[in-house]
Amino acid sequence: MERRYFRLKRALQSKGSDSAKRHLKKLAHKVSRFRLNCDHVVSRRLVQSGIPGTLIVIENLQEIRSNTKQRKRSKQQKRAMHQWSFNRLRDLLIYKADAHGCRVVEVDPSYTSQRCSRCGYIHRSNRRSQSRFKCRNCGFELNADLNGSRNIAEKYLASVGIANAGGLMSTSLM
Repeated sequence: MERRYFRLKRALQSKGSDSAKRHLKKLAHKVSRFRLNCDHVVSRRLVQSGIPGTLIVIENLQEIRSNTKQRKRSKQQKRAMHQWSFNRLRDLLIYKADAHGCRVVEVDPSYTSQRCSRCGYIHRSNRRSQSRFKCRNCGFELNADLNGSRNIAEKYLASVGIANAGGLMSTSLM
């Protein structure tokens, strides 16, 4: 949908007529409502997937735009990164979790997608693709998002000094 809206916006901007400008204004409101709805749906589903009292651990993505390496990314990926409303999603998640009796905490996202959740080995090429993780050290294979969310959970547990906790749910917003 974002790609479709982008192409329509680009075509309207190139026209420059008064009608195109009015259409652009309506389109901007439509895109804004669409994104807000997506954030509401995602946050609601995350919160409802846990029972009351669940601790939801997320990555702290405050500095993601400045910390990511943009040189290898395509124009589409760069555009998506700058349009992503992760702060709003986090805020919605926090208020919905609070209403559901859950708590949301943030951890540092450093190396969560490159670290093996089994042996702890960190290497850039452990993440073979968007969906595949294979450790170069121990050969452990797993879905990359699942491996990252396990690392996020482990980071939280290490930060509070707990070896194992029941009712812990972690998610990677990337």
